Amino acid sequence: MTKFPEIPGYKIKKKLGQGGMASVFECIQVKLNRKIAIKVLNLDTIDNPRLSKRFIKEARALSKLNHPNIVSIYDIGKHDNYYYIAMEYLSESLKDRLQKSGKINPENALHTVLTISDALFYAHKNNVIHRDIKPDNIMFRKDGSPVLLDFGIAKYVGAKTRLTKTGVSIGTPQYMSPEQCNAERLDGRSDIYSLGVVLFEMLTGKIPYTANDIFGIAMKHLKEPIPELKGKNRPYQYLIDRMMEKDKKKRVKTKTELFQIIKDLLNVNSGDMKLSREVKLKKRKKQTEKTIHTEKNIKKRLSKKKRGKKKKNKTIFWFALGLSLIVLALILIDNPVKDKINYFINIIKTFFIESKAL
Repeated sequence: MTKFPEIPGYKIKKKLGQGGMASVFECIQVKLNRKIAIKVLNLDTIDNPRLSKRFIKEARALSKLNHPNIVSIYDIGKHDNYYYIAMEYLSESLKDRLQKSGKINPENALHTVLTISDALFYAHKNNVIHRDIKPDNIMFRKDGSPVLLDFGIAKYVGAKTRLTKTGVSIGTPQYMSPEQCNAERLDGRSDIYSLGVVLFEMLTGKIPYTANDIFGIAMKHLKEPIPELKGKNRPYQYLIDRMMEKDKKKRVKTKTELFQIIKDLLNVNSGDMKLSREVKLKKRKKQTEKTIHTEKNIKKRLSKKKRGKKKKNKTIFWFALGLSLIVLALILIDNPVKDKINYFINIIKTFFIESKAL
């Protein structure tokens, strides 16, 4: 039977996962009788115990982060040889979703990036850099909202202590920024690069750079061009390029700029670049206005034509009347009286028949 760490106030049920420095367990918080997750750091696996103390100090700073898309931290402490962090329980990760479906629907992928980047910019504003953005560290609540977690190796910019020594990189190589691969001092732009790698994976189902070893992957992050998206994913190339720019000075760095690019893309269908519903409605409105305008023009032309026809009919009427009078005068002059009367009657009949016809 597997022996779990014993931490007062928590009843551990099962192990959820294990990393190089810590294990995560599902447990019950006894006092509140609620399911939570607890991350336990084993001091025996760390060369320098002071790193754990520094981690706890920085974790306390992280616990002050209050954002709807950053995992809630309930407790931080130490018992026997274990440092632990008790946090909100989440069961499904982005990694799980990728393993199930291979890819993520572009619209859902953009919404995930939009939400997680908002959490990151909030953390950056509070002087916290995550430094390990990857699908494992993005999870989902039951309502489907993405949540950023595992700030275990985060750097609190305001702290005097550091989790890493100069020249030592920390993070997951497949998602590390060029400056992180180079063990340089980091800022929030490094997290944005890593999130760009995650977006690439969501869209394509694969990471942008692979190699036989960690060094090879790091070199590709540093030197190789950003891979080109193909087919239906081409509209997202600009966003990927801005997020994964090698030169951090050229990388997208403000929330406003990133949000605008994403929102513009959300207004366009990812497949065939069809107009969005909003644009379609505007287009339909213009077409309707054009149709109404055309109908008005047709009515005007018909009305004008009708007036012209009436004018023409009046001209014919007066011409026929005048001609009839002339003929009548000639008849009265040249024919006998009886004949004159008969001709006159016939002319009057003809006049009325023509009048009705007009």
